[in-house]
Amino acid sequence: MSSISGFQVREGSSIDIEGWKKFEKAVKSIPLEYKRRELLTPLRRSAIPTVKALRRQVTKHTDSGTLYDSVGTITGTSKTFPNVLVGYRVDENFRGFHGLFLEEGTEARFRKGAKGGRISTGKMPALRLVEKAAKASEQEAIRALESEMLAHTKKILAKVFI
Repeated sequence: MSSISGFQVREGSSIDIEGWKKFEKAVKSIPLEYKRRELLTPLRRSAIPTVKALRRQVTKHTDSGTLYDSVGTITGTSKTFPNVLVGYRVDENFRGFHGLFLEEGTEARFRKGAKGGRISTGKMPALRLVEKAAKASEQEAIRALESEMLAHTKKILAKVFI
């Protein structure tokens, strides 16, 4: 015998939940793209604590307003696995290309010196700001994801059954 929420259930027996078949049918009838879109909404909202933490990290290391503005969520391209990334957005609206230099660092750079010699202009160490921001906001992001998923699931179920 096993226990489910305080009820004793014999092995091999089943529990009939009222409306379960209707729920299964409704979920299976939803197109995959709709499910993906619906899951992206709470994922984006739960990424907000990490975005804020990354913006705090960026302001400590650079005074570039374009890099601060480019920090945000990036929607993954997979059609079967919805995911949201936090990082530096690079497109016609955001010019955060130099975020890669902060993350990965650079090799030693040189310029031509007098008489054909090379002069080192230095190298930039990898700062790994996204990783630091993710660790700093991990617990807050988990709590946000749980609450967002719960609220969003309630909203979807209300649409399906009411």
